[in-house]
Amino acid sequence: MSRKIILIGAGDTGTAAIELLSSSTDYEIVGFLDDAKSGYHHGFPILGKFSDINKVKKELKVKNVLVTISLNLVARKQIVKKLVEDGFVCPVICHKSVLLSPSSEIGIGTIVFPYASIGHSAWVGNFCIVKPYVRVSYHAKVGDLSLLSPYCFVGSYSHVGKETVLYTRTTISPKISIGERCVVYAHSVVEENVPSNSIVKGIPARYSKRTETINW
Repeated sequence: MSRKIILIGAGDTGTAAIELLSSSTDYEIVGFLDDAKSGYHHGFPILGKFSDINKVKKELKVKNVLVTISLNLVARKQIVKKLVEDGFVCPVICHKSVLLSPSSEIGIGTIVFPYASIGHSAWVGNFCIVKPYVRVSYHAKVGDLSLLSPYCFVGSYSHVGKETVLYTRTTISPKISIGERCVVYAHSVVEENVPSNSIVKGIPARYSKRTETINW
């Protein structure tokens, strides 16, 4: 029997999550919550704003929630805090094509999209978004609320701090530490440790500016 689930965020990641969940018989999408949209999103009703979540939970008798907002970090943190405090169930969603080592660990609320791989003893934190064809190598760690864009590679024994964004085709070399709340631009190759709150880019990646100067 399918379990009902609500998706929070009717954007691109929400659209991709529809396709991801449709490949599984475990969950039935009952609709979206989104603060900026109304009506329907790809055939699924937008049930209200995020502030309506407890009302929707009671009316539809649904306790499973998936956060499908990718780049608005401030909103994601607020939503996650509320979900945890109110006792919602935030399942791990992995596509059936994901190569997942039995010794790896994935935190609650994390979404792993098709053809990604999570290696031996790798760890991916809570409420992360791992896009298609990402590779997290053995003994690598990815902190909570991080976003790994398509074709990213996180090398063995590397550590990506929480709330960090790796854009498309980023390469993190083995045994590298990326601090918290960092941004690594697309196609960059990181060969040196990166301090928290930094934006880096290039081959090899070099410091650009601090993340306080942007909002994502």
